[in-house]
Amino acid sequence: LYYFGANDTKDTIYEKVKKINSIKYPKTEFCSLIARHDPNSIRKSIIDNLNQVEIVKCAGRYLHNDDSLKNNFNDDKIKYLQQFMFNLCPENTNIEGYVTEKLFQSFDSGAIPIYWGYNENPEPEVVNPKAIIFYNPENPEQMIQQTKELWTNKNAYEDFINQPRLLDSAVDFVYNLQTNVKQRYEEIFIKKGLLCDER
Repeated sequence: LYYFGANDTKDTIYEKVKKINSIKYPKTEFCSLIARHDPNSIRKSIIDNLNQVEIVKCAGRYLHNDDSLKNNFNDDKIKYLQQFMFNLCPENTNIEGYVTEKLFQSFDSGAIPIYWGYNENPEPEVVNPKAIIFYNPENPEQMIQQTKELWTNKNAYEDFINQPRLLDSAVDFVYNLQTNVKQRYEEIFIKKGLLCDER
């Protein structure tokens, strides 16, 4: 729902998926985090590990060390993130079915998401897991090495960033989901007499 509207047709969904998969911006900065807090210490753990590669810029209240989001980008998060190769976007909890806008904002900005949540399988019918770097607290070395390789090897980065972010199956999945939700919504409100049945 972050990308798709209730009245999107299959064609408009397809065009949106195509656009998301082709987003690219020149990258001059390493990695960002925009967060207010860290309820489970996952963000701190990721940053401590990534700072071994380069310093992570934190433009939110949590571990704040960068004023440029406000001063240079007028608090426009997507424009700010466009300059970064990576964006830390862990969820507040790691449970199936819980995915927030953070992952999709990385895609919007052309940043590679470094993600923790949804048992390393967010929105499996929509999101390509190969376009994400997953953080495993039990094995942080994997994330460190993958991030370092992409940061220092232009060819490896190009191969990674050229993968589709959203899967081909996203079009049918989103369209069918919206159709089912719309039908259910109408059925409930017609039953309650709050919506006229003009079908």
